[in-house]
Amino acid sequence: MVYIRENIKINPLDINSKVTIGVAFPLDKTNLFKGTKTVKEQVKTNLINLLLTEPGERLYEPNYGIGLKGLLFEPNIDKENLNSKINQQINFYIPEISLIDSKIN
Repeated sequence: MVYIRENIKINPLDINSKVTIGVAFPLDKTNLFKGTKTVKEQVKTNLINLLLTEPGERLYEPNYGIGLKGLLFEPNIDKENLNSKINQQINFYIPEISLIDSKIN
C-alpha cells in the first residue's frame, strides 16, 4: 500500500542551520548575537518590529511602523483606521505575509 504525504515546502535559507538569517527580537543579552535560524522566525520578528515601532523612529523610513505601544491605553481608537494602517504597512514592508483577517478589540 502506498501512502502519499503532502509536499513540505522548505525555504532554501532554512537548510543550513549554522547560518543566521537576521536579527532576533527583542535585542537583549541572549538574542544579541543569536539571530534567527529560519525564515518563519525572521518574518515573525519583522512583524513584531513593525507593530511596535513608532512612525518616524526608524532612520530614513519616516512612514515605517504602527506604534502600538502609544495606543495601549487610549480610550477612543479608530479601529477601522488602525486596521487599514496595519494592512497597508504589512503589504508594503513585509510582502511575505498575507494578512487574511485581523480583529481589534
